Amino acid sequence: MEDRLQKFSALVDSGSFTKAAEELHISQPALSASIAKLERELQTTLILRGTRPLKLTPSGEAAYAHAKETAVRASNLKLHIAHAAKRKLSLKIGMIDSLADALFALGPGLSELEQQASVSLVIDNSRNLAAAVARGDLDVAFVVAQPRQNDTIAAKDIGAEPLVLVCHTDILPAVRADFAHGQLHNFISYDQNSHTFQLVRQALSARHVALKPTLYSTSPEVIRRLVLSKKGVAALPLLMVRDLLNSGDLVATPPAIARSIQAIRHRDKLLPEPLVSMSQQLETILRAQATATGAVQ
Repeated sequence: MEDRLQKFSALVDSGSFTKAAEELHISQPALSASIAKLERELQTTLILRGTRPLKLTPSGEAAYAHAKETAVRASNLKLHIAHAAKRKLSLKIGMIDSLADALFALGPGLSELEQQASVSLVIDNSRNLAAAVARGDLDVAFVVAQPRQNDTIAAKDIGAEPLVLVCHTDILPAVRADFAHGQLHNFISYDQNSHTFQLVRQALSARHVALKPTLYSTSPEVIRRLVLSKKGVAALPLLMVRDLLNSGDLVATPPAIARSIQAIRHRDKLLPEPLVSMSQQLETILRAQATATGAVQ
């Protein structure tokens, strides 16, 4: 039954029989047969057929929760056994792209961690990484702190990443005029549903400046390219624009904005010592960046 429960869990996570079958490397009929057998064993209906997106019955919700708890216990058992046998761990880490840049540019990257573990690194936005942690797909993720986290997630603050408002030097006069008139036009924005966008909007609102976004992206790298192309002004992590500020290609304008960063994991999942060390390294890097922010304000 446990194998069928894990297949059911994969189905719920993927949202469709087709995608789940691909991820499990089995045929769709085989997956459908496995779910049907699980329902017969439990003598209940787990899925409301014919609904999109996939919807669970109350029994399905309970079965999904049990499958996730079982997966976490199995992961913790593997960790204990690997530690006792002095074997290399297999770790899956998630990180927003600006933190990955910081880790490789200012820290040891993954070299120290790879001496103790086989590492998979996933770069994505905070929302997707948090969902992956809740599903049990990642051991830990380093993300922008969210006002509310999923109940299955444990979060630890590790510092603040400085964001700076930047624009190309050629459009600085127009940007200053916008600030003077209380409306920042041609703002290149993150997704408006993101916590980062809300932070930037609140910081500018405190200075009596309203945002008028014209372009949107979930990628800081894309936003940086747009800023370099003189498409507008944006709030970007300091490390991503530090060299461009030093060269004079871009210029920063107040305010600098502190974006809180958290290490998140499944609340019942043990955090191996190598990941504790990585968290501490990122804390050190964030402190150094916060100190450097004063140079560009």
